[in-house]
Amino acid sequence: MQKDYYEILGVSKNATEEEIKKAYKKLARKVHPDLNPGDKSAEARFKDINEAYQVLSDSEKRKRYDTFGNAAFQGGHNPSGSYYRYYTSGSPFEGFDFDSPGAGSFGDIFEELFKGRARAQGRPSASTPAPSAGEDIEYHIHLILEDAFRGKTVDLSIERLDTCPSCKGRGLEPGKLSRTCPSCRGSGQIRNRQGFFSTSIPCSMCGGTGSLSSSPCRSCGGEGRRRSTERISVKIPAGVDTGARIRVAGKGHAGKNGGPSGDIYIVPTITPHRLFERKEDDIYLDVPLRISEATLGAKIDIPTLEGKTTLTIPPGTQGAQRLRLQGKGIPHLKGGGRGDLYAVIRISIPERLDEKAKEHIRELDKHYEKSPRNW
Repeated sequence: MQKDYYEILGVSKNATEEEIKKAYKKLARKVHPDLNPGDKSAEARFKDINEAYQVLSDSEKRKRYDTFGNAAFQGGHNPSGSYYRYYTSGSPFEGFDFDSPGAGSFGDIFEELFKGRARAQGRPSASTPAPSAGEDIEYHIHLILEDAFRGKTVDLSIERLDTCPSCKGRGLEPGKLSRTCPSCRGSGQIRNRQGFFSTSIPCSMCGGTGSLSSSPCRSCGGEGRRRSTERISVKIPAGVDTGARIRVAGKGHAGKNGGPSGDIYIVPTITPHRLFERKEDDIYLDVPLRISEATLGAKIDIPTLEGKTTLTIPPGTQGAQRLRLQGKGIPHLKGGGRGDLYAVIRISIPERLDEKAKEHIRELDKHYEKSPRNW
């Protein structure tokens, strides 16, 4: 089937090498199978993206493709011969082996996905099981709108798996050695090849460590980690909103066998306010007015997140009209100013009127130049 590689990468036929590389990296991050687990369409899309990049990133292959299309690669070199090998293991990104030409650019993608976290290199030895990174922790908190406006430092009590002080995370009794697992031969993984993919699961005999020991650490039961509670202080920045993720590096679960610790992600939920409604960095406040204030104009005091301020009501202000107070909203999370406050006008009608007051209202009705219902 004929494939348009330019369309797959979303670039023009005159795209430069840099534009092609940039488009490829962006799409690869978006549809990577690890970021879309179980999504078959994402896997297929990822293979198409790799196939397109293998051709368009090579000047000679691109020239042949521009001249002959896919036919240039029929019966000979197959640019999609080895897209990638996809392994499922304890860490969602462990076990990838990119062995097709041009796949070196995935180093940039993995550096970004891992946030610079070190990865285990090489095969483990019998006495040194492979290190693995600790898991991340997600911690949910509730904040009031004033906290989001000003920022706040919160003290949290975090339950985490910490490195066992007895065995230093090795899972062995001090002075004892482990032996290579005969089932996985020290890799910690049992692999099964399926077409383009080579799937991998942790070895059930050694638990994915690649080694066995008859002397597990008595303090941690061979896990290498023990549950502990740690108190930390986290600064919540001004402008944070519901669903934001505030990263505290290295405060997640400890890694195994000397691997780096995971991170903590603080996820806030902002409690609804009794007066203000937040929409992104703007806030809205309902302001009731007397008929006389809306008709003749007035100066009134209204609340803000910083205290009271004076709002000028122009004569002839209408119900539902919004009066803007610039810079009185929420600070922008990334700096550079603040949102606005919008005073939403609500006309308040007296509930009880005597005959004299009703007569005044009828007199006022004569001053309408046209019907307010102009439909």
